[in-house]
Amino acid sequence: MNKVRHGYRFMQKIKLSITSQQHIQSIKRKFLPPLILAFVFILITNTAFSTVAAGQEPLSIKVGAYANHPKIYMNENGKGSGFWPDLIEDIAKKENWKIEYIWGTWSEGLDRLKSEEIDIMPDVAFTEKRNELYAFSEAPVLISWTRMYVNEENTEIQSITDLKNKKIAALKGSVNLEGSGGLREIARGFNLDCTFLELDDYTEVFKAVEENRADAGITNRNFGNKNAKNFKVKRSPIIFQPINMKFAFPKDAESTPYLSGRINYHIKQLKQDENSIYYRLLGKYFESEIAEKEVFPKWLGAALKTIAALFAFFILVIIATRIQVKRKTKEILAGREVLQASEERYRSIFENTGTATLILEEDKTMSMVNSEFERLSGYSREELEGRKKWTEFVVEEDFERMKEYATERRKNGGKAPTEYDFRFADREGNIKDIFIRVGMIPGTGKSVASLMDITPLKRAEESLRQSEEKYREFFEASKDTVYITSVDGKFIDMNDAGLNLFGIKRDDLDKINIASDIYADPADRVTFTEIIDRAGFATSHEINLKRMDGTVFPATIATVTIKDADENVTGYQGIIRDETERRRLETQFQKAQKMEAIGTLAGGIAHDFNNLLTAIQGNTSLMLMQIDSGNPEYERLKSIEQCVKSGADLTKQLLGFARGGAYDVKPTNLNDIVRKTSDMFGRTKKEIVIHSKYSDELWTAEVDPGQMEQVFINLYVNAWQAMPAGGDLYIETENVNLDENYVRPYEVDPGKYVKVSVTDTGVGMDEATRIRIFEPFFTTREMGRGTGLGLASAYGIIKRHRGIINTYSEKGHGTTFNIYLPASESVVRAQVAGIREKQLLAGHETILLVDDEEMIIDVATQMLQGLGYKILTAGSGEEAIEIYRKNQDTIDLVILDMIMPGLGGGETYDRLKDINSDIRVVLSSGYSINGQASRILERGCNSFIQKPFSMKALSMKVREVMEK
Repeated sequence: MNKVRHGYRFMQKIKLSITSQQHIQSIKRKFLPPLILAFVFILITNTAFSTVAAGQEPLSIKVGAYANHPKIYMNENGKGSGFWPDLIEDIAKKENWKIEYIWGTWSEGLDRLKSEEIDIMPDVAFTEKRNELYAFSEAPVLISWTRMYVNEENTEIQSITDLKNKKIAALKGSVNLEGSGGLREIARGFNLDCTFLELDDYTEVFKAVEENRADAGITNRNFGNKNAKNFKVKRSPIIFQPINMKFAFPKDAESTPYLSGRINYHIKQLKQDENSIYYRLLGKYFESEIAEKEVFPKWLGAALKTIAALFAFFILVIIATRIQVKRKTKEILAGREVLQASEERYRSIFENTGTATLILEEDKTMSMVNSEFERLSGYSREELEGRKKWTEFVVEEDFERMKEYATERRKNGGKAPTEYDFRFADREGNIKDIFIRVGMIPGTGKSVASLMDITPLKRAEESLRQSEEKYREFFEASKDTVYITSVDGKFIDMNDAGLNLFGIKRDDLDKINIASDIYADPADRVTFTEIIDRAGFATSHEINLKRMDGTVFPATIATVTIKDADENVTGYQGIIRDETERRRLETQFQKAQKMEAIGTLAGGIAHDFNNLLTAIQGNTSLMLMQIDSGNPEYERLKSIEQCVKSGADLTKQLLGFARGGAYDVKPTNLNDIVRKTSDMFGRTKKEIVIHSKYSDELWTAEVDPGQMEQVFINLYVNAWQAMPAGGDLYIETENVNLDENYVRPYEVDPGKYVKVSVTDTGVGMDEATRIRIFEPFFTTREMGRGTGLGLASAYGIIKRHRGIINTYSEKGHGTTFNIYLPASESVVRAQVAGIREKQLLAGHETILLVDDEEMIIDVATQMLQGLGYKILTAGSGEEAIEIYRKNQDTIDLVILDMIMPGLGGGETYDRLKDINSDIRVVLSSGYSINGQASRILERGCNSFIQKPFSMKALSMKVREVMEK
C-alpha cells in the first residue's frame, strides 16, 4: 500500500512538471495501445519479483522482552503482545524476518543486549549514558513520562519534598530511577533522605505499594494508566522526566547497521502516514481518540493503486519516447525530493522535540503547533493553527511583559530575553507555570517558541521555600538556643536566643572556640562529639556550659550530625536549653513534697496527742466539779488544766502546719489584720522599729482572720528573735499578678494575688538553714528555747488558703518573708463581735457517743452524765448505726468521732442521715476542722468540736446544737 502511494505521489509530481508542454498530448494519443501492453508487462514482472522475494529463507531476529503492559507483555497464548511486539511484527512481515522473543526482567534484557545475546531491545529510554553502551534508532517511537503512585489510603505524599525518609519502589536499572532527571538524582537535588526498593518489573512495584512495603512507587505513565486500576494504588500529583523511547541494538554487532537502518526507514515511513499501523497501535494501546479514527478504506486503496499503476505506465512510455523530458524531469524531481526530505525532517523534529513547540506569525497567530502543545493547551490542532493567537493563553498579569518582549524582539533583534517564565491558562482555565525559549526565524517576521510545563517544579520550589521559611521562623523564634557548628568546633549560625544566653555578639560568632569558650569543661565536648558521631544524634544530654562572663549554668543539648552526599560528617545542628529555671522548680517541688509528707506525720501526731489531752482534760474537769476552790488539790488540778491548754496550743500549731485549719473564712482586707497585729506586737517589743507601707486599693482576700493573725504574729516573733539587740521591721502590702511559670512549683492557680512582705534587719540565714525553716520542730535556738512550730504553722495555714509563702535571706543581711494570698471579688463585711459567758449548761436529752478510743468514751460519758444527759455509747461506726436504728425515737443527739477504723466518721454520718434526715450530729476530732471535717459539715452535719475539749466547751456545744 505504501509503495503504491509513493508511486502515485511521484507520478503526480512528474505530471505537474510537464503539463506545460503541449506536445506531450499528441504523444499520449499516439502511444496509448503500446502503453497498455507495457502496463500488463510491469504487473507480470512485479508479481514474479514478489514471488521470488517471498521464497527467500526468513532472517531470524532475537528480540528482548519483559512484562510492561500495555507496551509489551505475554498474552494468554504465551505470545508476545502489546504496542512494541505488534509494531515489530509489522516491520518483520515487510522485511521477511522471523521474530523470537527472549523473555526476562528489564535488567536481564539490558545485560543480554550488551552481551549480544539478542539483536533488538524495544522500549529503551534514550540517554547520553546509554548511547555509549548501545546503538539506538534515530527517531523516537514514544515519549514516556514517569509518574509516582501511592496506596489508596495515603494522603501524605503530594509533592517531591514529601518523599523525605520514605521508601520508594522502582524498576531495577530503569532510567526513571537511575537516569538523568531520574528520581535518585531528584532526591539528591532536594537533599531527600529516601531509600529505594529495586524490583524486577512494574507489577512488583505496584504490589509493593499496595502491601505498604513501600510508601510509593514509580512506573512509566503508559504502564500506570493501563494497570493501576488492578491494584489498590492511586496516582499522585508527582510526574517527571519526559524521555524518548526507542529501539536499542548491540553497540558493535555486525547486524546492528542493517537492523537499525531498516527500522529507521520503516518508522520514518509509518510516522508520515497518519493512517499507518503506528498510529492505529497508539490508539489501540494508549489514546482512545486515535483508536476511534476510521481506517483508510480498502476499496479506495485499490483504486489508487490502479490509478498509480496507470500513471506509472503512462509516464514510463513518455520517458521512453522523450529522453530529454525524462532528464529534465529527473532534475526537477531530485530538487523536490530534497525539499520534501528536508520538510519531513523538519516535521519529525518539530513533532518529537519533547516540548510544546509552535510557530508564530507576525500578527501573533499560531500557524503551526505540535501534539505536545495540543496536550498543554487542551485544544486540537485544527482549533489552533491559523485560528488562535498566543496572547489568548497568557494570564493578564504577564500579558504586558510578554507583549513588550515580542515587540522588542522584532525591532531590536537579540536585545529581548529569549528564555523566561510566564503563566499559561489552558482551555479549562487551569494556570500553569511555563518556561519558554523563543527566537526569530531568520529572514522572516515569524518566531518559533518551545514551551515546557514547569508547574511541578515550581510547586516543589515553593514547598522547599516554605519549608526553609518555616525552618528559619523556628530557628529565630525558638526561646531555646538553636545552632549550627562545623566539625572543628566553630559556630556557623546561632539564633538570637542563643546569642543572648551566652552573651555573644553576632559579628564575633565565628571567633568563638566552642570547647574552651562554651563548655565549662573542654573535655566534655570531646565526649559529646564521640557520642554523636557514634549514634548520629544525641538527645537530652546534660552538661554544664558557661557564658562569656564566665558564669556556669546547667543545660541539656539535643544534636544531630550534618552529612554530605557521601555520608561524611560536615557539621552539627542542635538545640541548647538552659535548665537553670527547671532545676530551681524541681528543687521547690521536692521541697513541697517533703513538707507534705512531714505535714501528714505532724497531723497524725497531733490527732493522737489531742485524744490523750481529751482524756486528761475530761478527768481534770470531773475532779474540779467535785471539789471547791479552797481544797489544796484545786490549784494542782487547775495547773493540769493549764498544761492541757498549752498542749492543745502546741497541737493547734501542728495542725495548722499539717491541715491549715482555714475554717472561719470571710472576705477580709489584709491591711486591717496586718495593722492590728503589728500594732499589738510593737507595743510589747519597743526595741523594734516598725515601718509600714499599705496599699490604698488592696484587693480583698478570703481568709480565716484568726489564723492570719497567728501567721503574722509568728513572723514578727521570728524577726524579733533574729534581732536580739533591736532593729527595723518593714511591712508592705500590694496587689500582684502571678503568671503560670511563677506559680507552677507551688501547685496554685495563676492570677491576682494580695502580697504581704515582712522584712527584718536581723542576722539572716545561710542557705542550709533557709531551706529548712518551715519544717516542724526545726529551730536554730538552743534546746528548750523554742518549739520550732511557729513558721511551720504559718506555712501550713498559708498553703491551705491556696497561697504561697517563701523567703529570701543572706547571712548578716536580714530576712524577707513574702506571702501571696488569692484575691477575691467579694466585698468586706463589717464584723460584729459577740461574747457569750462561759458556764456549764446542763440538759436531760439522750446522746449517742461514738468513738473508737475507750478512754474518750469513758471520760466523755462521765462528763455528759455529770451535765444531766442520758448516754448510749458505740465503739465503731457499724455499732453506732445498729444502736441508732433501734433507738432513733429516743436519741436526740449524736457526738461522732471523725477518724475510726472500718466505717469512718464521714460514711457513718451519711448512713445515719439515710435513717433520719433530721438527725442532729456534732463531729468530734483530734484533727482540725479543715479537710474531711469541713466536707462532712457541708453535707449537713450540725457542728464540730475540737479535741481536747473542756467540760464547759462540751456543755456549750451540746446546748448550741440542741437549741437550734
